[in-house]
Amino acid sequence: MNPQEGNFNEHMRRAATASTEYIRLAHGRASVDEKKARLTLTIDLDEANILPAKVMKEEAGRAANFVEDFRECFGW
Repeated sequence: MNPQEGNFNEHMRRAATASTEYIRLAHGRASVDEKKARLTLTIDLDEANILPAKVMKEEAGRAANFVEDFRECFGW
């Protein structure tokens, strides 16, 4: 492959800005800044005693509470 070819944007990682706050969750993380809120979860379907829908609901709830705590901080 020619080093001048290809889409290198797919490998790009964005650095967290100074105003970004995040929490680690059992299966991912939640982050919030003045422009966006993000929730990322990765649930292996072969994990023992794990129901993906239950994990998503519980961790999304924790993430929502976390984001709500920053409502006044970021002014939205």
